[in-house]
Amino acid sequence: MTVKCKVFISSVGQDSLHPVRLSLYDALNELGHEPIMYEKPSFGPSIPGESSVDHCLRLVRESHMYLLFIHNKSGRYLPDAKRTVTHLEYIEALSNRKFTQIFVEKTVLQFYFRDVQSQLNDYVADYEQQHGYLPDIEQIYQYVQSIQEQGILKPVGDVDPYVWAFLYDILSIHKHLVKELQLGVATEWKSFFSDILRQGIVLIPGREKAVENERLAASYQDFSEFVSAVTGMLKIERVRNLRNFLAEIRSNLKGGEIAQTLGSYTHIVQGRFRDCSAVALFKRREQFMVCEEADGRTSISKGETFDLSNPDSYVAVTYQLNDPNPLIFYKESKQMLYFTLKEGEYVISFQFPLDGGSRLQKLKGCEEHIFDGIMSANGNTLVIRYVQSVLRGLQ
Repeated sequence: MTVKCKVFISSVGQDSLHPVRLSLYDALNELGHEPIMYEKPSFGPSIPGESSVDHCLRLVRESHMYLLFIHNKSGRYLPDAKRTVTHLEYIEALSNRKFTQIFVEKTVLQFYFRDVQSQLNDYVADYEQQHGYLPDIEQIYQYVQSIQEQGILKPVGDVDPYVWAFLYDILSIHKHLVKELQLGVATEWKSFFSDILRQGIVLIPGREKAVENERLAASYQDFSEFVSAVTGMLKIERVRNLRNFLAEIRSNLKGGEIAQTLGSYTHIVQGRFRDCSAVALFKRREQFMVCEEADGRTSISKGETFDLSNPDSYVAVTYQLNDPNPLIFYKESKQMLYFTLKEGEYVISFQFPLDGGSRLQKLKGCEEHIFDGIMSANGNTLVIRYVQSVLRGLQ
């Protein structure tokens, strides 16, 4: 049974883009694909309880390919998401790793590179120097809106300021390549898709291996959960080589992304953290937390103590709070995230360095997103659950 390739055609609903959208739709149908476009029946009705925006984002997720067209209009702006609907569709495509191709009208793209890009680069650099972190897209939008209203930017024709913020996100933040679109000039869509097919052919031989790897990954997760559950039921006298044990834990905790949710629609990456750089295990002894062992790039050494009454010690705070869930701390001077958890008389701390492009100030108030990022990176959840089960056994 063959499965048609679903192609989501995204753009603002403006007259200037309708002919190119229609020609693309027709070409895709002729090629035997399944184009999804708002004006056509293929878009379908929303499901019960689904908003129009959620309907669009669901169709993006269900598609195999995402094609975006940008001219001079930005479309509907959603205050809760601080993005336009079209922008959310683009973010959803990126988040779900869809094959994405972007077409920008020629005069708009040329004006952006000639006049807008340098203005925004200077603004972002000045903002970062002043605040210590990067502005978000809403702030970039407000800035470009102000300089366009002041006449500092004078685009040819009527271009919504949000278009420039959108292009900055695409070109400067996500480093996405775009194609120039000349309205009124026919695009050879069949040749375009033929080239995509040529590029994809090389991936077909690896399909069976990818399916097998997916099956093995599911089996590994089931087994890992079983091991964690059983280990927590055992009484463990001691770990024979605690330093090596912590080293194995550290080497298996991977870096990842910290994502911010946009309203109730989708999410966007706000920062990244690198692989775990250090692990330290502490145990309570009277009124102190004593380091049992540490591994990695850390200044903490075996035998070092922390007073339980010290509110500046994240180890002491973790123990005193007695929270069953892991806690997040961070040090701005070190650009470091500290992920701690308490199990009985023990506290274990994992250090994750922030990526060079991330800034802690930007992540303040985002502890929940940081937690989700750490737990969802690669197999981190399985490793941390296993550590918890071992610590239970050591009580």
